[in-house]
Amino acid sequence: MRRVLLAAGLITLPAAAFVPDRTLTGHMVEHLLIGVLAPLLVAAGAPVRTLLPHLRTPTRRRLVGLLHHPAVRALSRPAVSFPASIAVLLGVHLTPAFTVALRHPWVHATEHAALFWTGLIAWAGLLGVDPVGRRSGAIARLAWVTAVMGAMAAVGATFLGSDRVLFPDGTASVADQHSAGTVMWLAAMGVLVPGGLAACAHELWREEQRQRRREAVRS
Repeated sequence: MRRVLLAAGLITLPAAAFVPDRTLTGHMVEHLLIGVLAPLLVAAGAPVRTLLPHLRTPTRRRLVGLLHHPAVRALSRPAVSFPASIAVLLGVHLTPAFTVALRHPWVHATEHAALFWTGLIAWAGLLGVDPVGRRSGAIARLAWVTAVMGAMAAVGATFLGSDRVLFPDGTASVADQHSAGTVMWLAAMGVLVPGGLAACAHELWREEQRQRRREAVRS
């Protein structure tokens, strides 16, 4: 199952390049694929655990050592990685950076890289399927997913609530802007709600299994 999720994530990432982005709605779809769906699928696919058995021993040891470096462990903590991911999400969509990216391809590419990598680090630290940092409990997972949903809702509400064009270079009409806001709302509900619930349910199941093992040892 993990390999299927990993493959889906790796396919989703380049597939975003084929989304027509001449409108703001197209940009929203592209950014959601790159910054939300692809990172979530890749992180759930445990790329490090999948890769480790195929590496030579010295390389494997160096990679494991890197993952356990204090700086990497600190960055992978949800308390660090999720605020960073949310800041990038809001900065890309609610600041002049959006207009600058439309004029300069290298800025646009930098935005995509920031969306993907901050999202991947956040989800990897939250899900804990790779050997990065400590696993988060079900309540913590729900809290952080809710925070991301709030940020996406803020972007959607901004686009839906404005009666003037916010980004003249990125949208042809207010209707396109409202459509982009709707896409953001639907993505928050359609991607993060199922993904968050699945992550919480999986952690509760793991905790139940650990409790059963502890009880078996005591008996």
